[in-house]
Amino acid sequence: MGGVSRFAARVPGAQLEGQPRLVFKALSITDCSLCGVIPEIDIWRAAQLMLKRYGDQALKESAARATELILAGDDDGGATWHRIMEAVTQLANTTPPGPVH
Repeated sequence: MGGVSRFAARVPGAQLEGQPRLVFKALSITDCSLCGVIPEIDIWRAAQLMLKRYGDQALKESAARATELILAGDDDGGATWHRIMEAVTQLANTTPPGPVH
């Protein structure tokens, strides 16, 4: 069948004025590795909720959930929690990028 599906994946692009820019890449119908993927906004929401609930322990709690899912054989769930861990790390980082003026 081939062609381009109506779905698109967000790919991080270069930063513009300190803000991340999103570049959209069309997915082919045959590329189902990203079908059913949790949207990036939901990953960031989950990370924010983890920080709100667990504070300094958010990364540790997220890692525990990732490990639990992987050990239970849910590799996709574990991968999702690894994405959440990355977002928690970035949200918890209060050091500004670049030199301070």
